[in-house]
Amino acid sequence: MPLCRNDKKEMRIEGDKWVCDCDYQRDVVHKQLSHAEALEEIERLKEKFNKIHEALNNHCGASMELLDCLHDIVHD
Repeated sequence: MPLCRNDKKEMRIEGDKWVCDCDYQRDVVHKQLSHAEALEEIERLKEKFNKIHEALNNHCGASMELLDCLHDIVHD
């Protein structure tokens, strides 16, 4: 059996290719998002930040510095 180039442990066959635990972990940890999914996630996060910004803006004791920070995050 071939050895993994990362951890030097034996690899195994899954389907039609050689795999090792480090390949499996990398695939699990670093889930790939499609471009469309990434754009949807960005829009969802922008909406959340906008709601936070609006809530803080309506709160009479909100710090302008914090509001500016949130504005910069949302619009970057």
